[in-house]
Amino acid sequence: MDRREFTKSISVGLFGALFFPHLLNPFSENNVESKLEEKLHQLYQEIENKFGVQSGDALILDGPSQMIYLANNNFGFKISKNYSVSTSKNGFGNKINSSKTPTGIHKVSNMYGESAPCGTVFVSKRETKRKAKIYAGEYNPTKLITSRVIEISGCEEKNKDTFRRMVYLHGTSAEGLIGKPVSGGCIRMKNNNIIELYNLIKKGTYLNISED
Repeated sequence: MDRREFTKSISVGLFGALFFPHLLNPFSENNVESKLEEKLHQLYQEIENKFGVQSGDALILDGPSQMIYLANNNFGFKISKNYSVSTSKNGFGNKINSSKTPTGIHKVSNMYGESAPCGTVFVSKRETKRKAKIYAGEYNPTKLITSRVIEISGCEEKNKDTFRRMVYLHGTSAEGLIGKPVSGGCIRMKNNNIIELYNLIKKGTYLNISED
């Protein structure tokens, strides 16, 4: 390589580093975020394509990252909220009695606890007068359902039994384990987060659960 070519290659390299850093590092933060948004958009479009939903709010759960996203397509695809969750310790699957978190497109079928104080214990979807102690660390002697219960039902043949399996989104007394797959099949959330999400969605909101 002569001096002129060497100088040219350095200039191009510096230009690329300044203006297109994701091309030099395919695992850069921006590139990862872009790929995640593309994936979430595809999952949102699955709902649109199958059920004709246009521009409405929908939930997308990304299994590997243990995150749930609230998205819409009002003026271009947009993620408006995201929360950490905890899915099943047994992984994902739609078989009855598997204690796995179901996959595919679902719909919010019922919502419980609209005015319940944060930390209220629920038994069989019913609000009690008890308030749970919330554990922020790994130690969690209780795994109570708390604050809000969002019941879901499957919209596809593969997940038609989700409602019968009694799979919910709900608050938990074991907040310190959120972000890890440790549940018995339900989708656990931190109490303040499930209350906020409850107030942002409505019955009939779609949820697409992806395991990969």
